[in-house]
Amino acid sequence: MDRISSGTHLMSSALALLVLLPGTDSWTCETCSCTGFGGAFTLKRRIVDCGGKLREGGSTLQLDGLRDVVQLQLSSNEMAWLPKDVFGELKNLTKLDLSSNLLRGVDPRAFQGLPSLQILDLSGNQLKSLDPTWFQGNPGLTDLNLHGNLLESFEWSSEEVFSGLLRLDLSYNNLKTLSASSFESTPRITHLDLSFNRIREVEEGCLLDLEQLVSLNISNNNITRLLWSELPVTLTRLNAGYNLIEEGPRNLSFIQVLDIAFNNVSDFNVIEDSVQGLTSLNVSGNRLTDFPSYSLDNLETLDVSDNSITRIPESFRADRLPRLRDLLISGNPIKKLFFKEEIRLKKLVASRLPLLEAIDAYDLSKISSWDPEGCIDLVISGNGRLSFIHEDAFESFDVCYMNLSYNNLSQVHPKLFNLESKHVEKFGIDIQGNPFFCNCTLQWMVDTFVPLLYSTHQGLLVDLRCASPASLRNKRMVHWYKWPGRVLCGDKSAPLLERAVQDVPEETKINIKGSTGMIIVLIGATVLLSLLVIVGIVLAKWKAKKRSRQNRRF
Repeated sequence: MDRISSGTHLMSSALALLVLLPGTDSWTCETCSCTGFGGAFTLKRRIVDCGGKLREGGSTLQLDGLRDVVQLQLSSNEMAWLPKDVFGELKNLTKLDLSSNLLRGVDPRAFQGLPSLQILDLSGNQLKSLDPTWFQGNPGLTDLNLHGNLLESFEWSSEEVFSGLLRLDLSYNNLKTLSASSFESTPRITHLDLSFNRIREVEEGCLLDLEQLVSLNISNNNITRLLWSELPVTLTRLNAGYNLIEEGPRNLSFIQVLDIAFNNVSDFNVIEDSVQGLTSLNVSGNRLTDFPSYSLDNLETLDVSDNSITRIPESFRADRLPRLRDLLISGNPIKKLFFKEEIRLKKLVASRLPLLEAIDAYDLSKISSWDPEGCIDLVISGNGRLSFIHEDAFESFDVCYMNLSYNNLSQVHPKLFNLESKHVEKFGIDIQGNPFFCNCTLQWMVDTFVPLLYSTHQGLLVDLRCASPASLRNKRMVHWYKWPGRVLCGDKSAPLLERAVQDVPEETKINIKGSTGMIIVLIGATVLLSLLVIVGIVLAKWKAKKRSRQNRRF
């Protein structure tokens, strides 16, 4: 084997060296972490972890017994270049991690001594291009991770070295176009990640070669048009969120999980029979004004947040969505949170509704738990105009976790929370950030609610404060934990200095400026105080003169 000198510039700064020599493994395992060494039944499962271990002092790594090493970790070592034959003949190496280095280039023969290599991680480097000839000696390569490099294009159509590749991660690069021949040499890919690039165009025929594709992530690009008809029928998971796509899907008979969040889709008019396989659908952040009245028999999660929906769609009903568990409708201009038809849920999220002002007694009465023996997670937070929730609003279902934080509630009824429920102790109730008016009607919060959360979920008391009256503004309610008396009712048994002031109508307050008797009393007290001060000064001067005469006698 060749001995690699420091002149190869294997490391850009520390110039650590890889020297593949036979001999003892004592040095290697003192510098790195070794597992699977020392036993007759473990010799063929050796793992060497030198991640971040070769950055200081120009260390030389001696890997002995190379035929027994199956995993080699060389991440975070500031490597900038891989010379030829750097790994010698690691015949049994199946996984090589070179992530988070400074690699800008690779010698074409760097990986040729690794015939068993299956997983190669080159993520977090500075590669601007990738030559398929680098991997001609790796016929078993199935997983290639190029996440977080500087790749601007990839053309592998003329090479067969990737014919066995199953997983390819090209996320967080600078790719701009997917050509028709981009994936000709990778027909067996099952999982492809192209997210967080600069892709604008997906050429026709680009996806037709991916005949075994199961998962595709092309989110966070600049794609304006997706060729829905060219999606492989094997595809079950598609994430095309955060693009500029205007035309929604038409036929998705094979898709189970679909995410097209934050595009410009204004309708979801797919063929009803083609969406029966959907289990999760995210169409948030688009331009939908309604949701089609489909029977989605297998749908469990539906997110229609941040659209232009003004009312709860009539299609949100149990006979159309029999398996729906999680419904997210936040960020829509909904004025009334009213469900017209029966629906079963496990979780309801209705936050950031800018026009919602009140939840009346029967608005949510059609909701029941998906599991008859279970409960519902309820998140209704961040609604700036929501100032009223009827005490019977949640009467039709039991609540697991309740979040009513940062609304505009000044008063809440204790019946709303069912504080005796076993779920309260387990999950807690979050009503922080509301502008509560702390008078006697909220004394129950000090007596019952605060002690309950204090013993189970103290974090939910951090921003539970009074907003009014002025004397209690910004006062945390936990301040009165275990205080005697009814502090919000002006009880005389409460500590004097911190006793809360009851709300008093403005017209009944004493007006000092308009009270003649009070003014006379104040003037009299001022005159008397002034006279006492003058008398005190005169007496002090008289005593001082007397002492001065006495002192002169001696």
